[in-house]
Amino acid sequence: MIRRILHLTRWELFKLRRLRMPWIILAVLVMLNQIYFWVAYTTMYDSAPADQYVVVSVPANAGEEESVIRVSCDDIEDGTVDSLLTDVPDEFREQARQEVETLRERCPEIRDQFETGRQRFANHCILPGSLANGLKSVKDTVLVLVIILAASFFGREYTLGTFRPVMSRGVRRWEFLGAKALSIALTSGAGLLILSLVVVVSSLVAALLTGEDLITADAGQWSSAAVLFGKVICILLPYIVVSLFFTVLTSSGTAGVSITLVHLLFEILTVNPLIALFSPNVGDYMLAPNVMMVSQIDFVLPANEGASVFASFVDLYLNPLLVMFAYTVVTGAAAFWLFLRRDVTGPRGE
Repeated sequence: MIRRILHLTRWELFKLRRLRMPWIILAVLVMLNQIYFWVAYTTMYDSAPADQYVVVSVPANAGEEESVIRVSCDDIEDGTVDSLLTDVPDEFREQARQEVETLRERCPEIRDQFETGRQRFANHCILPGSLANGLKSVKDTVLVLVIILAASFFGREYTLGTFRPVMSRGVRRWEFLGAKALSIALTSGAGLLILSLVVVVSSLVAALLTGEDLITADAGQWSSAAVLFGKVICILLPYIVVSLFFTVLTSSGTAGVSITLVHLLFEILTVNPLIALFSPNVGDYMLAPNVMMVSQIDFVLPANEGASVFASFVDLYLNPLLVMFAYTVVTGAAAFWLFLRRDVTGPRGE
């Protein structure tokens, strides 16, 4: 049974690879991700606080131009200030020393600002922090595009009327539908992997351009990127199944896409009014709010001690995952039930 589904999945992946839509979706995601990455690179690198200087002007002698001496925090820490001020006339030297002392007092603050800006840049544009930020930048777009891909790919069978030839070869309906869902999930995962590889290449280029280390020392961000990758896959699975359900229900890929997207937007837009009108717990039973919660929260235990730790963990993590699992199971079972009981028709065209 599993072997037959995997064999069908392999065939469905071959069909997906020959279609234009998956490649167009991948190109759109890579383009959006790269726009986000390089805009962040330009903004954060150009606006990062640089080392500040005290500018000491040396009056010009006859026939000479006025000269300028720059004294930085590095010069103050290295003890080279006196050698830099040797050319300053005596009447200006005392004022220059006062300006240098003022800068000396501000050097710790300047250093903190510089390190904060550098760390912010590294977290966004240097590995491994860039991986997590790259996935965050497109996770909502990925959800919408995967809904379109799932409903369109399955609805294509209704449009072309290819169900009957496939079933005539002894393929069972539930195997066929399961292979469709699995192939879309695998394609989505492969697309995210390709997107991550593109982010890796961009991060290495950014590190070479700026002279930063190729990989930062924060090893914990590798696990954060892996967890985020798993979270994106988790939020895609329920909507893949929901889009297949609406496609089977309407026997149309276009209708399946439309209804699934309307369902997503309806829940996002109405959750707060429904909570205000009825109960704060309304959002706990809706798919979109729980998906958004899973995509936004960090998978760490609360810092509180005592019996409330488990309750907090359940409220933050377990309930959204259970709701997503319930939607996946219920809509998946309903899609199988409808698909098994409906007659196979010829091409419909859309």
